[in-house]
Amino acid sequence: MTTPPLTIQGLDVVIDTNRILDGVTLNAGTGRFVGIIGPNGSGKSTLIRCMSRSLKAQAGTIRLKDQDITLYSRRDLARALSVVPQEAYRTFDFGVEDVVTMGRYAHQTLLSAVSKNDLEVCRNAMATVGITHLADRRITTLSGGEWQRVLIARTLAQETGIILLDEPTSHLDASHQILILTAFQALVQNRATVIGVFHDLNLAAHFCDEILVLSDGRVAACGPPRDVITTELLRDVFNLEAIVSLHPYTGRPVILPLYAPPTTKGSGRRVHVVCGGGSGGWLLPALVYAGCTVTAGVLAGNDSDYHTARRLGIPCIVEPPFSPISEASSASLQEIVGQSDLAVLTAMPIGPGNLGNLSALAAREDGPPILFMTGDEGRDPGIFDFTDGEATALFEHLRRSGRLTPVSPGDLLRRCSGLTGGAA
Repeated sequence: MTTPPLTIQGLDVVIDTNRILDGVTLNAGTGRFVGIIGPNGSGKSTLIRCMSRSLKAQAGTIRLKDQDITLYSRRDLARALSVVPQEAYRTFDFGVEDVVTMGRYAHQTLLSAVSKNDLEVCRNAMATVGITHLADRRITTLSGGEWQRVLIARTLAQETGIILLDEPTSHLDASHQILILTAFQALVQNRATVIGVFHDLNLAAHFCDEILVLSDGRVAACGPPRDVITTELLRDVFNLEAIVSLHPYTGRPVILPLYAPPTTKGSGRRVHVVCGGGSGGWLLPALVYAGCTVTAGVLAGNDSDYHTARRLGIPCIVEPPFSPISEASSASLQEIVGQSDLAVLTAMPIGPGNLGNLSALAAREDGPPILFMTGDEGRDPGIFDFTDGEATALFEHLRRSGRLTPVSPGDLLRRCSGLTGGAA
């Protein structure tokens, strides 16, 4: 079994009388991007400082390439590990290229000059982070975001196998955040190990292979983003109410904070949601948060909406993957819909396997009003029909009957939570 490039075991840090880290353990493997998240004061930056050997722990070990980090000389450590700090003061008025070139010091002898190769490495690093045009500027004239990119270029120029990032995107605009993290992701694909502190949970979820969650100095969770970033963890660790859904293209968690306080439990209505293919990913938790009593289905057992419903404890009618909706499930759907105050239909793809959802809604002529969720601006996209017109015919039948009403997502939530007078 290969030893990870960086391992931490039972790390304790006490400053004055405050225990900052308590028994922290982490294994950071080759070609892995590890994100560290947690509330303010949870010990994230302290952990980075310990890994960079700028702070000594009271207990525990940190091993770099299977050797205790305390045994490394300063030069050998700088050749193995580099750091993008949270803050770096601009005490002297250096040029930008001069600062980036400082990243090559660990690769030079005491009296050697900057080589042609050193300059090429530095200029490639500046091009990677988009600061080539700043090469001749003085660092005291730079904005906070420009200075942060200079520090990142210096770290890239250091060419180490392990890179530590302490809030590397805190001063960057959205496009440069993606540019920089994509660059580090490329290094990971070339077998570098990157460990970074994040406050933007969506960036951590998208770019990181693993997430370490710190809370009061202890490890609250550690694992792949999809396993770690959950509604429950955000509530317990960050005191944050949020919808966690899966990105339709990447499958990564996406966090949408809920800014209004939750309604009283049960203040909404009984709502049955017919969804699939991720179309209910944000809607299901939003309805639960709004106080609705929610049911869902029929869904395939491998559908992401089914997994969302399970995580939320929503009763769900489920069929095996790639199976058509059975008569029993269709009967259950009609029964549940008949007991609901509202049914919700999302703009999901409909094929032979889930056509029975529409058939059951159409068959229940005495059923509740059906809200069809349209686009954000109320545009009616219709349905995605892969049934040679059968689904479209059922959809138009429901529309002509007056039972189906297209509504925007915001209007849908208001109606389901009982904040408007009419049901449809």
